[in-house]
Amino acid sequence: MFTKLQIMELFSVIPDSIFNKIFFLYKNRYWPDFTNPQSFNEKINYIKLYDKNPLRTLVADRIKVQEYISKISSKCNLIKILWSGENFTKDIFSQMPTKFVIKANHGSGMVQIVDKNKVDFQTVQKKIEGWLEIDYGKITRQPAYNNIEKTYIVEEFLDFGLEVIPDYKFMCFNGKVEFIQVDSDRFTEHKRNLYSKNFSPMNIRYEFNQGDLISKPNLLTEAISIAEELSREFDFLRVDLYISDTEIYFGELTNTPDNGFGRFYPKEFDFQLGKKMFLTSES
Repeated sequence: MFTKLQIMELFSVIPDSIFNKIFFLYKNRYWPDFTNPQSFNEKINYIKLYDKNPLRTLVADRIKVQEYISKISSKCNLIKILWSGENFTKDIFSQMPTKFVIKANHGSGMVQIVDKNKVDFQTVQKKIEGWLEIDYGKITRQPAYNNIEKTYIVEEFLDFGLEVIPDYKFMCFNGKVEFIQVDSDRFTEHKRNLYSKNFSPMNIRYEFNQGDLISKPNLLTEAISIAEELSREFDFLRVDLYISDTEIYFGELTNTPDNGFGRFYPKEFDFQLGKKMFLTSES
């Protein structure tokens, strides 16, 4: 069974503009117009192809983005980086706490939660082997990743009393939260629910099946404020946060969610969102 990255790599000889249109048609079931984008996904592809804002590469870098976050928002906690480098050895593994998270700095999806009570070094090494050889920006046609240093990052594990904590993703249009995406069970049976800004459930499916509804976070107002603060320099940005009962932690900033191929059900919602997004980079 091929992974999504492996499938994309098979088509690496096809020019970006053609590849993106073919893959878009396959995923979203309509032929896109990236030069005169109307839908949300068309506009995400426009950003991917034409937006040259240097901040987009900065915020995609998991290490460099931390300094950027610190300068902009004092209200958002950063997850502690325990180690980073190109060679994750058995000695480094032994120095890490019982639970930690290892990621690749230069792309999405390369994430592993490690519990040393359940896995040994060889198991982790096999899982992450090859991550640094992946040319993520080229394979996925997302130029913002092209010049990011390829390293491993080990982060502190956030213990909210859950195996995998909910991932709150704030979709920010021109510095304002438009809706909130909550992903759950990301490493097993990925589920995704959409909520309005006031956290009312939306009967919209976005790429994955919907999961169980969750209660409105106590710190939602504070989280929205942080998300809008962090996105103010962009016409579009997804701000990912982890929210406990007492604290808000920074997750990541995403320029092009689902690479601009995430399918909405119904399709009309894709175009409804597009009408609300105004691209400052659009010619």
